[in-house]
Amino acid sequence: MSEAVRWWLILQLVGITLLPLCLALFRRLPDRGYALSKPFGLIFLGYTFWLLNSLHILPNSGGGILAALLLLGAISGIFVYRERDELLTWGREHWQYILGVEVLFLVVFAVAVWLRASVGNISGTEQPMDLMFINAATHAEHFPPKDPWLSGHTVAYYYFGYLIVAMTGRLAGVEPQIGYNIGLAMIATMALVGAAGIVYNLVAMRETAVEGDAPAPKTPSLLPFNWKPPVFGLVGGLMLVIMGNLVWVFQFMSAYGIGSDGLYDWVDVSGLKHGAANHGWYPSDFFAFFNASRIYRLDDKDFRAITEFPMFSFLLGDMHPHVMALPFVLLVVALSLTLFRSREPLDVTFWLQRPIALVAAAILVGGLAFLNTWDIATMAFLVVAAAFVSNFTRVRAITFDLFVQAITFALPLMILAIVMYLPFYTSFTSQADGIGAVVSNRGITVPATRPFHLLLFWGPLFVVVIPFVLARLLPMRARVTRTMGAIAAAPAGLVVLGWVLLYGFEQATDSSKLGDGPGDLFAQIGDRGSAWLTAIFLSAVLATTLLTLWLELTSDSADAGGQNANAGAPFEREGVLFVLLLVVTAMLLILGTEFFYVGDVFNSRMNSVFKLYYQAWMMLAIAGGFSLYYLASRWRVAFPREQQYRLVWAAAAALVLAGAALYPLGGTANRRYRTEGELRGLSYYPQDELKAIAFLNGLAQGQDLVIAEAVGNDYSLAARISAATGVPAILGWGGHEDQWRGGSSKARAGRFEDVNSLYTTTDTAAMNQILKKYGVTYVYVGPLERSTYGEAGLAKFKPLPVAFQSGTVTIYRASSTTGEVSGE
Repeated sequence: MSEAVRWWLILQLVGITLLPLCLALFRRLPDRGYALSKPFGLIFLGYTFWLLNSLHILPNSGGGILAALLLLGAISGIFVYRERDELLTWGREHWQYILGVEVLFLVVFAVAVWLRASVGNISGTEQPMDLMFINAATHAEHFPPKDPWLSGHTVAYYYFGYLIVAMTGRLAGVEPQIGYNIGLAMIATMALVGAAGIVYNLVAMRETAVEGDAPAPKTPSLLPFNWKPPVFGLVGGLMLVIMGNLVWVFQFMSAYGIGSDGLYDWVDVSGLKHGAANHGWYPSDFFAFFNASRIYRLDDKDFRAITEFPMFSFLLGDMHPHVMALPFVLLVVALSLTLFRSREPLDVTFWLQRPIALVAAAILVGGLAFLNTWDIATMAFLVVAAAFVSNFTRVRAITFDLFVQAITFALPLMILAIVMYLPFYTSFTSQADGIGAVVSNRGITVPATRPFHLLLFWGPLFVVVIPFVLARLLPMRARVTRTMGAIAAAPAGLVVLGWVLLYGFEQATDSSKLGDGPGDLFAQIGDRGSAWLTAIFLSAVLATTLLTLWLELTSDSADAGGQNANAGAPFEREGVLFVLLLVVTAMLLILGTEFFYVGDVFNSRMNSVFKLYYQAWMMLAIAGGFSLYYLASRWRVAFPREQQYRLVWAAAAALVLAGAALYPLGGTANRRYRTEGELRGLSYYPQDELKAIAFLNGLAQGQDLVIAEAVGNDYSLAARISAATGVPAILGWGGHEDQWRGGSSKARAGRFEDVNSLYTTTDTAAMNQILKKYGVTYVYVGPLERSTYGEAGLAKFKPLPVAFQSGTVTIYRASSTTGEVSGE
């Protein structure tokens, strides 16, 4: 575990080096962004190192990374000198909070590393792919890295998260197969601590305004001995990273023999059935934790949407971009909150007066496209919406100037966010293919979401967030007019109208997105069936939240909830307004996936549900932490039988949240199938192959090599050596290359057949032709190649020089780096 200690020390070093810049950018937050200082440091170090390496200024080495860190340290030092008195004062006043954050980080990180060690094998699902990207980022001479699964081409994927993990591992002196597991533990820890910090700030803002009875100062601080911000902050972090959905309520019921076959057929969750096995106290069917991520049916062959959430991601162990982006998305949420708290109008003048803040904000926002391109549109919307609402609070009216301010604020930020990442965009391709209408085809009904499935997934968050919205709305209900209600309902209506128009357009143009003859509009309306109840419910929640947000913005009291109503003091509502903005954004995402999807090679809403639900879960988890705080300690609403309603809600919420806790408890036990504490992700490889991997990793050329190895289907052992080394192979997982490069990739055409011919042909001339075609420098022959292709075709390699040999593995030198074939 010494590798984990070194990793933690590097995180401390990077976080401390960039801490002054973090405290400066987030100065309007009570904790000044301290809980997010480590992801803040990593993204700025990663950006600086990536840019300077892409420009061929710094090498991809430990020395190059340290040079980037020293450069940032020098800039940070300037901030320390300029604001030393203020920073020292803040540190003295908040040392307890700083210590609490560091203790929380250390404890969560230690537990996360321990859990990863219990399932450390990098095998199955898409983990070999993730390791491949980490190795590519580690061994590349310059960025973008060469694609280890498509020789002669660079990576066509958003790889910033892999680069950050590889960079941290190199600084810590940790090899990629170990860095994979520690990196995943790091992401989970930064996400939990970061979310806790944001909820802490939201609660602290309200507590300071309520109890301080004065406007928030430039550097707000809490009154002493206030336990609510840290406690409910931790709750918010747990809701984001640890809490599960409600599928495992039924998984436990099944394991304990509760319910009938008919019940589980009606529940209709993939893999969930009557009579599940149990081991002691928890369900023990192999990979049963996976069931919670496949709730919504897409077709009659049990093809499902991906209903993923963070705890599932960390149990599964795939280090995908949407997972690695979590703590960095939280940075943009914090940026939105600190901008929201601005006491000056947010327009182009704001940026002209703060050019350094503009550059920093552009690095954070623009980095999301590089980390996980799905995130940038949503988070850019949140940033601009927060600025718009902040400006509205000053004029309290919708004016033309308000829109001018929003546009002049957004344009410099968004343009710079793109410009600063241009080297990424020039090498990136996308499979995205427009927007499609969610329709019923291939003989299924209810192509959208059954109401029960919606509550099964979102129930733990809805049970706290929706009552919070209602608790804020009820005291202001007398101000509601029909016009307000109609305007609040309009966005949901526009979503449905847009679906009707898009479907009509797709029919008129005979769009390929419609699949197998889905019928006319009336057939589609009928096929949705109970999914219309889902749409109505989501529309009602969205409209209610928008209405509440408007009433809060136009309220004359300090607290629209009916407490401390001192006119002219809006500070108490800052946290409430921002949380409502988060809920509105999340509900737009959830409702949107009922009617639209982003076109891709799957031609379904599978990935749209997957990626947009993930974003919505993050926002609702933050809102949920604040909502629990409000409902538990600040809810003061005067209406008949208030106390009875509160007790009913408290009992229902406790029951639902207890059900959501079954997933992290039982799912973790179900996932941990070995306990030897091994962080080496490739420890299960045969020793001969591990030696061969070490040999390839030791070659000076790194990614300048090209190897030939067995090809096969995706999710198989094919391309295992290129994944473990980052050395480009002729072809890896072809289906994934198609996904990254958009449809059937011309770049990989014929490669599968060529590799098969290379290993099976007995014709030396044909072998030489293929080796020259792809510039192959080494031919790998191991157990997989022997079992896949047989011995007959392998005999022709024997005249080639043997570069490495150990047991069942032989690596032949096929050519020099100039392409000259070594054999006759």
